[in-house]
Amino acid sequence: MQNRWVSMGTFVVGLMMMVFLTSAAAAVEPEMSASAQTVAAVSAHLPDLVVKDVRIPKPIGARERVAIRVFVRNQGTGVYPEGVEYISARMEFDGAEVDFEFPLLDENETRMQIVYFWFPHGGWYRVTTQVDVEGAIPERDEENNRAEERVRVKGPSGGSSPGGCPGCG
Repeated sequence: MQNRWVSMGTFVVGLMMMVFLTSAAAAVEPEMSASAQTVAAVSAHLPDLVVKDVRIPKPIGARERVAIRVFVRNQGTGVYPEGVEYISARMEFDGAEVDFEFPLLDENETRMQIVYFWFPHGGWYRVTTQVDVEGAIPERDEENNRAEERVRVKGPSGGSSPGGCPGCG
């Protein structure tokens, strides 16, 4: 009987020490260096440009006129660097590139632009959209500047029309 109480007492003491150590560890926050604090404060107040949506109407038939709409949002809270007057953007269709611009967006503002009128041939296409292509705007998150989608166009194949005009390609 005495061994049972000793074991139980050891268990309770061990449990209490574990709770104490866990509580003590939770109360101690790691100290940040002054430079790390500065980086954290600056990055919290930067623009954050996001490709929110790329709307490509579906279904698409070969040689149909397709208006592609791009929605970009600034979900950051900071200001743009001095000298930056626009947001660079690019849309790629399996290698063909179309560059365009967005005006600077305020905090939590979303803008839509009809970027491209496309007259594709039949087949599969990879459509990639990217903002801040030039990397001119430091952002809170640089990883959300790109969106990609695969699109199927029904009808006879024959290559895309990179210029967006009937008969091109």
